[in-house]
Amino acid sequence: MTKKPTVSFQNRERRMSNSSATSPVANMNGSGNKTPMRANGAKSPTRQAGKQQEKGGRPDTTPSGWATENEEDEKSSSKAVEKPPTEPSAYEKKKQTFITRAIWTFVMIAIFFGSMFAGHIYVIIIVTAVQIISFKEVIAISNVPSRARSLRFTKTLNWYFLGTTMYFLYGESVIYYFKHIVLIDRVLLPFATHHRFISFMLYVIGFVFFVGSLQKGHYRFQFTQFAWTHMALYLIVVQAHFIMNNIFEGMIWFFLPVSLVITNDIFAYVCGITFGRTQLIEISPKKTVEGFLGAWVCTIILGFGLTNLLMRSKYFICPVNDLGANIFTGLECEPNPVFIPHTYSLPIMPLPNLTPPTPPPPGLSPPPSPSPPCNSTSSPCRPSPPSSPPSAASSPRASNAPSTSRTLATPSPATAA
Repeated sequence: MTKKPTVSFQNRERRMSNSSATSPVANMNGSGNKTPMRANGAKSPTRQAGKQQEKGGRPDTTPSGWATENEEDEKSSSKAVEKPPTEPSAYEKKKQTFITRAIWTFVMIAIFFGSMFAGHIYVIIIVTAVQIISFKEVIAISNVPSRARSLRFTKTLNWYFLGTTMYFLYGESVIYYFKHIVLIDRVLLPFATHHRFISFMLYVIGFVFFVGSLQKGHYRFQFTQFAWTHMALYLIVVQAHFIMNNIFEGMIWFFLPVSLVITNDIFAYVCGITFGRTQLIEISPKKTVEGFLGAWVCTIILGFGLTNLLMRSKYFICPVNDLGANIFTGLECEPNPVFIPHTYSLPIMPLPNLTPPTPPPPGLSPPPSPSPPCNSTSSPCRPSPPSSPPSAASSPRASNAPSTSRTLATPSPATAA
């Protein structure tokens, strides 16, 4: 019995080198050809070296041409050492949020000022667009269950009532502010004359259409949708109608409130992230007391300054009579007394006299001080001597004006006897 020679692996190689492949312990295939032994997961030295050379790197093999376990362990350990990407800090997040908000703030302010200076009609278009989007968002809340129940004409009726309400309210404003144009136009005159009757008939048609769309088993739900639509019209479209009336009365009645709201929101955010420490309410954890107070002070200051600046321009204080007017053409009107500065004094708090008293000229005594008012509780009052009536001789009209009074003679005692 022959003893097989022991095979030693140098450098902990998992595969035998080409020189050891010819040893007696090599496996034989069925045809008697010798093939090198390969373990599971081994890599071909020639292919691996070729790939490494194509990439421009050094082939990761030993002098015998085979990869070792130590080198593969080093690769796996190097991959494990790689750290995951770190998340940005709170300061970086706050900085990025501030930059994003600042960019969009300037964009929206530019659009707002551009439309306002371009003319009243562009501001009305923006208000109308915001009104329609708001109505769509509110109605979408109630349209979710209606889709599930497959009710017909629910969404169509919502938009029909929106159009009818806008026609009625906007028509009222146009007829009131532009009667000098509407009432002389041959086409618009019938619509202006019968505007309310047309609006009423449009609403009746929508109501009849709603009654015809009722389905058995869904009456309560459909009437709920009907009420929801009317409340949305009242809260959104009617308010937008009043805003447009303010625009027609003068741009200042629209620009000043909107500017104050924007200013309050901007400075509340800036003051909050700058020195905000105390939480304002639990519902919104990012609202701080410092931001609220800072926004309040800045809004009051801007309100006073912006009012005194805008009231000097007739484009802002004059009611609109031409929708083609803009900041360059301007408007002409007699200013409302509200915009004319007046001086008012409060009766309970008399305004102090800030002008210093003028000293008397040299050689003259100062005027006597007025006597204090009579106070019966402290000391008895002395009646002032009655002033003598002016004599007839001292009167300037006595010598020239004829006497029209009659003198009654008193009879003497001798005459009476």
